[in-house]
Amino acid sequence: MVALTSRVIPDSKPLAGWVNGNLYKPTTEVFGILPVPNDVRQECSMQEFDSNFDYNQCHGFLASKQGTRKPVLPIHTNTEHKLFKTLMAEEPSFNNASGPSWNLAVKVWNRTAEIDLEISYKLVEQLMAYYNDWKANLNIKQTLSLTLENRKVVHDLIRNPQRSLQITAAPQQPMQLHKVTSGLRSLTPMDLDHNLHEGASTMFVGKVQQMRGPSAEPGPSSQSNLVTVAKAAALQSLNRPATKATRKPRTCRKCGVESCQGKKEVKYCTNMCRDCGLKNCLGRNPKKPQKTCREGWDN
Repeated sequence: MVALTSRVIPDSKPLAGWVNGNLYKPTTEVFGILPVPNDVRQECSMQEFDSNFDYNQCHGFLASKQGTRKPVLPIHTNTEHKLFKTLMAEEPSFNNASGPSWNLAVKVWNRTAEIDLEISYKLVEQLMAYYNDWKANLNIKQTLSLTLENRKVVHDLIRNPQRSLQITAAPQQPMQLHKVTSGLRSLTPMDLDHNLHEGASTMFVGKVQQMRGPSAEPGPSSQSNLVTVAKAAALQSLNRPATKATRKPRTCRKCGVESCQGKKEVKYCTNMCRDCGLKNCLGRNPKKPQKTCREGWDN
């Protein structure tokens, strides 16, 4: 590309670190669903995928990617579990005394898969993996069968209903509602009025004493007037509705205009920055709104 454009751009420089992939041969490596190699497919007695007949089956896409007539899946259905159990009991290649002959066993399995729609193709590794799990479960069942008599004695002893007769019965007492006879009690409107009257009078009398001096003492008439004023002020403050703080209108952090679309997101702002005057500026830092665009982002 640099050689072709050298006449138009004489001072152009090649890009450092760039590799032209067109100069290399494309790879045949596959990512995801790997196809079954032809030699493995033939050794396991699997037929090749035919798009004219084999695509409209269950898991047809998987079979097309694997290149086999039926999909290659691990043993996972009840039909396959029953088939494996039957082959282990009747087929010589599975129940050999020295262990299963896997090269022959996989051919027997795949021949059965050709005539049964619910059976899929298998590889040797998939049969071996399931055989190990099947053998472990078989050993567990054999152990439970051999220890049945010993476990039955312990089980009957634990589950014996006569054991509950030895437990001391808990005393039966009628449930009674809990009643509070002393302590805190709920305040009545009269109590609230009395407490408000006392608190307001004490507060206002104290302020008047501070204004008059330590030696001045209010008389009965002045104290009555102060109590009345205090009660009215306290009741007015209680009945006053709570004021909701007004929120400052949202503006664009770049241009500062309230009607700008950049108040939602700065990329929608088409105005110039109020600080630097540039259009491609990010605006002020929302965490430091009092500083300019350069000061807010540099520090």
